[in-house]
Amino acid sequence: GFPDTQYGECVSMGTGFFPGKWMNMNCTSLLPYICTKPALIFDDSVQPEGCADDMEFGPGDEV
Repeated sequence: GFPDTQYGECVSMGTGFFPGKWMNMNCTSLLPYICTKPALIFDDSVQPEGCADDMEFGPGDEV
């Protein structure tokens, strides 16, 4: 996934040779942007109500 911290902490979307592809960028690069929003933090220790801990569903399963 991106960003790959081995190559930088920020990402940009390509418009030339790789249009629409995510690329790692230096976070100090001054680039135009469409929008920004705060990062979402998910608490994966909380189980949703109504789901048993040992129950798993996959794509196409009827729930």
